[in-house]
Amino acid sequence: MERRLSWLWLPLAGLPLLLYGLVFETYAVNIPLFDDHALRHFLIKYQQAGSPARRLALIFGQHNEHRIAYDRLVVLIQYWFSREINFVSMMRVGNLALPAVAAVWYAQLRRDGFTGWQWLPLVVLLFSLSIHENTFWGMAALQNFTILCWVCLSLYALLRPGYGGLAAGIIFSVAGIYTSGNGFLLLPVAAGLLLWQGRYAHAGLYAALMAVAVAVYFYGYEKPPGNPHQLPLSEALLYGRGLLSFLGSGADRPVAGLPRLWPTWLLGSGLVAGFAGLAFFSFFRKNPPNLILPLYWLGLLAFTGLTALLVVWGRIGFGEEVLLTSRYKIYGLLALAGVYAGSLYFFRKKAFLISIVAFLGAAAYNAGQLFAHLPDIIRHRREMIAGQFSWTFSRHPPLLSPYNPATNPYHFPTFFYRPYLSLLTRPDAPTGPREGALTVENNQLIFNDNSTVWTSPHREAGAYLVLQDTAGTRLFPARMHFRRNVLYWQQQQFWGPGFGLAVLLEDLPDGRYAARLLRYDPPRVHLTALDTVTVRLPGRPPAVKTNW
Repeated sequence: MERRLSWLWLPLAGLPLLLYGLVFETYAVNIPLFDDHALRHFLIKYQQAGSPARRLALIFGQHNEHRIAYDRLVVLIQYWFSREINFVSMMRVGNLALPAVAAVWYAQLRRDGFTGWQWLPLVVLLFSLSIHENTFWGMAALQNFTILCWVCLSLYALLRPGYGGLAAGIIFSVAGIYTSGNGFLLLPVAAGLLLWQGRYAHAGLYAALMAVAVAVYFYGYEKPPGNPHQLPLSEALLYGRGLLSFLGSGADRPVAGLPRLWPTWLLGSGLVAGFAGLAFFSFFRKNPPNLILPLYWLGLLAFTGLTALLVVWGRIGFGEEVLLTSRYKIYGLLALAGVYAGSLYFFRKKAFLISIVAFLGAAAYNAGQLFAHLPDIIRHRREMIAGQFSWTFSRHPPLLSPYNPATNPYHFPTFFYRPYLSLLTRPDAPTGPREGALTVENNQLIFNDNSTVWTSPHREAGAYLVLQDTAGTRLFPARMHFRRNVLYWQQQQFWGPGFGLAVLLEDLPDGRYAARLLRYDPPRVHLTALDTVTVRLPGRPPAVKTNW
């Protein structure tokens, strides 16, 4: 049957990649998010630096726990070609690391006699929207996806005989260290695999050169402020649960209301057991001397496990559920991929059956994650647009910094509100009957509507709260009611009726605000008045300190 269907795996592999790319191109937005501002400021400081030594120091300077030289080089190359910084282009470059990882996996499987059917589940699993936080964040895509590309390429090269593979592996390993801090975890993994192969001279040379790279990495290193205090080792149970949650994050709840931690603990336990079994039967049985691929997957799983230990050690102080955030889930998928691929070697005669079952499971998972996270992706885009509006128009005069290659190498994108700026920012509230009142609950401004019927699936359609005080105007998006059933994927049935608004008071300076409700249902725009609201928040939390 595998021979009769030999042509089918390639178009099936293209579907998740096509869907992933379509969602990305639809909802990616050229607005900086969090640490993206650090890259924009780096570019400005780089141009102002007077000497090559100063510029080199800026490229390799510390950012939080990391030396993000790769991210900064991508920004520089982008600027040299386009004379601007574009965050969607950064996302594209970062996301291209995923097809590169998939290509390395395909080359490894083909080298050891497997077919595209055995590779297919890996592709479907890898291009899941459970990792959307990295997907739509320029700096995170460059860092968190590309480090996996360097690790996969490094292991692929190092486990090939000869000095050519060793040299390539060292280059990729150094690139990994200066892309993300966990890149140096590859040092013990790769050196151990080289020793297991009996390549003692190669292992020594690799370890020596990598030790130099790690030493340079930690030269002048300062522990970043704001990180949580490490919990004492007496909290071993919490550390263990956190490790299982991190590795089993692929089982995180697809919809609200379902249990969150227990499924991740169960999947994490299964993956740890699978990894232990693969390691035991790989190292403690008589393998053929040229069996390289199991070492590759074992190395990838070891790197994933060490990264899990490092993240849990450094982040468990924020709370256990922080380990389930979207930007970490790529490692849960990596653990699943490694255990699946390793199992093919121990059940080679059943490889086609295993791949079919795994493909169906991965396809169901991918589809479930699409409908679980598409509302989050749409909401993220709308929050970014509203945040850009608030940053620009919350003061008089508006903070409209014109493009300047030396001081502001960024072109502000145009969004739906551009034709209505005079209406949104005028000081007098619209006349006519007031629609309703905002209520204050749990330090939030609340407004709910269960009657509005939306007809447009436009990516920026929906309701927005407009708040205006003497300083300026702010915009906040509502949470739309989203239909998850695939049968409703039609223009007239994309959104459920109604919406909900909730704005944290800590996001608003104290003052008196005129509130209005903007409904954008292209091509129609409705702006109606709400009651005025006074914000007084005692014990306001201090502003978050940033490094940009």
